Amino acid sequence: MFLESGAKLSYISPGFCNGLNPQGVVQDCCPGLGFFETQTYHVDLHTGGVQFQLRCGNLPAQLRGLLDNAGVQGIIGSDFFHRFKACLDASNQLFFVS
Repeated sequence: MFLESGAKLSYISPGFCNGLNPQGVVQDCCPGLGFFETQTYHVDLHTGGVQFQLRCGNLPAQLRGLLDNAGVQGIIGSDFFHRFKACLDASNQLFFVS
């Protein structure tokens, strides 16, 4: 997944939402695309040895292709930073979460 500090909402591929309970519709905006609405879901994720839950939506088809081309399953948005402190050590390719 991409970590995007500027994303208001986290996004995940639609297939991961199968069987999850919808949590309401949210409006978001993307430069070049404009405003769009997405159904949201609570999704359990884990990284850096930490398990957490994020509210995730599904990107519109126009943007979903960009993720597919990059080989990623979704975007972790700014909600992540409200819950955790993160440290990226790019020179050693390490990512710490506390």
